[in-house]
Amino acid sequence: MALASRFHRFRPVLSNGASGARFRRLLWPAGPLGAVALGVAVLALPAEMEGPPLVAISPGHALSFVDGVGVIPLVAGSLWLHVGLWRRRSALVRWAQSRPATGIGLAFAAGLGLGLLLATAFSAFY
Repeated sequence: MALASRFHRFRPVLSNGASGARFRRLLWPAGPLGAVALGVAVLALPAEMEGPPLVAISPGHALSFVDGVGVIPLVAGSLWLHVGLWRRRSALVRWAQSRPATGIGLAFAAGLGLGLLLATAFSAFY
């Protein structure tokens, strides 16, 4: 019985008595990551599927309707993820303090990933 009560929070039981907060808790990690993945998938469509350019940025670069559609779930999922992390920051700090090596490794990997993203995004501007 102790094992069942321990994993009670991981069961997605939705009944008439289910609260909205419990449902949001079940959606949090998968919801924003799914929205970001959907946005990236739409932005990764081949140029032949994008349609005509709507806004020219520079020679050879333009924004199409598909780019605008892809940015919507990408921004919404990213915002949802950041808000969720911000609201859970005290629990994340406690988790990182209980596992210092893992916390430091994840912080390093996040910083490295962000640095590589910025370096590739702005490489054409130097």
